Amino acid sequence: MLICCQEAELAREKTNGYKLDKSHIFAVNMLDDFEKYMKVPDTWTPAEIKPYTPGVSLYCFSTPLESYFLVLTFFLRN
Repeated sequence: MLICCQEAELAREKTNGYKLDKSHIFAVNMLDDFEKYMKVPDTWTPAEIKPYTPGVSLYCFSTPLESYFLVLTFFLRN
């Protein structure tokens, strides 16, 4: 049985994603994948919405003094 599993994995690795022509690509799924997809529940639950937390303000980088330093370091590096 172990040899069959290894051969199946090798076959999937070699054939999955094989281009048949310009617009068709061969896709291979293992039987374990079908069992996993069959266990997906039929009822849909909406995703949990996380509260908004503001991040770092990027406006501070556009103030004149900082922008001069950014331009200066850019030209000094190049």
